[in-house]
Amino acid sequence: MKDYPSGFQKPLLRFWLGSVCLVLASVSEVVAQTNQSGIQSSKSLPVTITATDGKTYNSVKLLRLEPDGLFIEHAPRGGGIGMAKVKFKNLPEFLQKQYGYNAQEAATYELEQAQAEGNRMVRQQAEIAETAIKIADQQAAKVKVLSQIVSDY
Repeated sequence: MKDYPSGFQKPLLRFWLGSVCLVLASVSEVVAQTNQSGIQSSKSLPVTITATDGKTYNSVKLLRLEPDGLFIEHAPRGGGIGMAKVKFKNLPEFLQKQYGYNAQEAATYELEQAQAEGNRMVRQQAEIAETAIKIADQQAAKVKVLSQIVSDY
């Protein structure tokens, strides 16, 4: 890594982190506006949802509707803000009906998501293997150079 004057890297890092925070805040605001004007206005959620597995979600806000469930923001018991994907099969029947749950579409969507995740993992493993080969080649080249140096003495 290149040597920089003392203190140069910290301000640059602070600037970068500040920029990332601004972008995230902007994206968050756009998502909130989209949800307020789109999904939530046409189909509102109850303030509290109790799933069929007994888990309770308080101060619920819908973030995204997917074929197999609702992606929500909620207030966890310990405080703060939580996000969760609640599958339709775990929601009360009135919410399943309200959001047009179709078991076949949900199963197809889940299968597609699992296949996409499997493909992503295969690509990631291939990238890791490729990187390992490159590192091994670099190490072999270094050993060759060192062997040449040693044999010259």
